[in-house]
Amino acid sequence: MNLGEYSVVAYVHQLRGERVNLGVLVWHAQRGSRVRLTKAVHRVRVVDEDADLERVRRELRRITEAVVGAGENSPLGSLASEYRHSLVVTEPMKARIQDPGFTLERLYTCLMAPEP
Repeated sequence: MNLGEYSVVAYVHQLRGERVNLGVLVWHAQRGSRVRLTKAVHRVRVVDEDADLERVRRELRRITEAVVGAGENSPLGSLASEYRHSLVVTEPMKARIQDPGFTLERLYTCLMAPEP
């Protein structure tokens, strides 16, 4: 079966609702999981000049560990429930996935602004 899931990781300003995407998570039960996050975490400052960048980096590492360590059960739904304020993981979107790496790169290219 080629059905998998993906979610977007973003930082959202609590009061203004402005957001900046930070990465993409892809999960497939048989073909594995992939994560691609921006290295430019300072992008968060565009929407929240007071953001704690070290905290954001720490939470991005936790998200990566949860996805990479996932087996046959998708972690994306539980991550979406856990990360709902400031650092957000979107609800998983179902997708036909032949190649998780290709899907990840395509989504990342479409959803992320180019890094300078």
